[in-house]
Amino acid sequence: MLAMLPLALTNLSAIDLGIVGVILAVVVGAAIYTRRYTRSVADFLSANRCAGRYLLTLASGMSGLGAITIVAQWEQVYQAGFSAGFWGQMMAPLGLILALSGWIIYRYRETRSMTLAQLMEKRYSRKFRVFSGSLCWISGILNFGIFPAVTARFFIYFLDLPVYTFPWEVIVETLKQAPVGQSKLNPFDIDRLPDFNIGFFMMMLFIAIYNFMVWQGTQGYNSSAINPHEAKMAGILAQFRSGVTYLLIPLAAICAYVLMNAPIHEAATLATQATLDGLGDPQLAKQLTTTVALSNVLPVGIMGLFASVMIMAAVSTDTTYLHSWGSIFIQDVLMPWRSLRGHQDRLTPKLHLRWLKRSIIGVAIFGWCFSMLFPLKEFILMYFQVTGAIFLGGGGAVLIGALYWKRGTTSGAWAAMITGSSLAVSGVLINNVLWPKVLPSIKESYAGTEWITNLPETFWLNGMQLGFLSSLTAIAAYIIVSLMAPDPEIEMDDHLTEKSS
Repeated sequence: MLAMLPLALTNLSAIDLGIVGVILAVVVGAAIYTRRYTRSVADFLSANRCAGRYLLTLASGMSGLGAITIVAQWEQVYQAGFSAGFWGQMMAPLGLILALSGWIIYRYRETRSMTLAQLMEKRYSRKFRVFSGSLCWISGILNFGIFPAVTARFFIYFLDLPVYTFPWEVIVETLKQAPVGQSKLNPFDIDRLPDFNIGFFMMMLFIAIYNFMVWQGTQGYNSSAINPHEAKMAGILAQFRSGVTYLLIPLAAICAYVLMNAPIHEAATLATQATLDGLGDPQLAKQLTTTVALSNVLPVGIMGLFASVMIMAAVSTDTTYLHSWGSIFIQDVLMPWRSLRGHQDRLTPKLHLRWLKRSIIGVAIFGWCFSMLFPLKEFILMYFQVTGAIFLGGGGAVLIGALYWKRGTTSGAWAAMITGSSLAVSGVLINNVLWPKVLPSIKESYAGTEWITNLPETFWLNGMQLGFLSSLTAIAAYIIVSLMAPDPEIEMDDHLTEKSS
């Protein structure tokens, strides 16, 4: 694929390359100029907690809309059509309600914790902070590990070819041809879709509440607000901004579906299909269908604009994640571990910043290597859910219990994190390594055993279902073990305020 990168660049016209070059120059110049404002560790980690609502609104949108996010949405919409948009809109009022209520935000800021794992130490113990911080970091870098591969594939296959149009009546007629139970138009007729069905969105609804502010991919933004009110207002504004941002993304996947299923642009369809057939990997072909289709229908100029959008989306999200996971490793894993080992010497600000930057470089190297080696065998959104559940499975119960349930105990927190992470790790290995790689050889070795040969080609549970199961079992473990443990009840406000002061 790396050999094809010069080809992709040469297929952009001079106009397209000029657009991309100007935008890159502006961004690089802004980054160099703003370095002067990072004078301390607090500046580097949390912008010295001076961010207002509008800056945070832009930051949250910048971190949430990455090139990989767009490709993942294309995968979903190509499989489920407009039905996915119908059920996905349930998230809009939910996000607004959570933001308006101040759920998690106010309590979290009352503790004065800079990171989530720091709160875990205040509420539970330092050993648990190291453990939860380690799980958060492992979950994050595994989640981030496919970012470079997905982004690189997009640009490699995004070539410059003529423009085509898709009449609305052709789009509707083509979508109507989907099989019964897999409708691309009727949101109540998708029960036979294997992945992005009603169950997917219902589980997504639960996880949105359960894991609100638990995912630490944007931990720097979570702690950068001047005060809790500005953080709350930023969350409200972000809901409106994201609603507009995501309006156009599904249309690209819909047009790609029409291109591949309606005989209106036969040459472009054949060119797209030829490229996808040459990949030799059905799952990779699903990931790149919309990308390759767009490369066959966008004109000069639009190619450059869209390439610029994707580059900026990739840069904004990838840098956010690099900062988060690199910082979390130092702040919530390495430094607490050194304290447990008896190293009480404090780092100088200069050395501390150097460690943080080296850690970020390490995450970038890991992502590059992981993307080259890991065989992704499921949809991107499914992979996100199950890798996120390594931490989020137990993290939701632990955070909500830490802030709102005085009966929650340290032993319950350990049980939740171990249970949730164990199921999630098993899911990652089963869906991407054991089932697609090991099962074929087992079937060949035991060809005479009927129940083995009848096993499905893909595992029964997808990433979303495995992540949802991890969350439910972790909640049960947290509640049951906390109620069984001898740990006494605590006064939440006094406990957290005292340890924060």
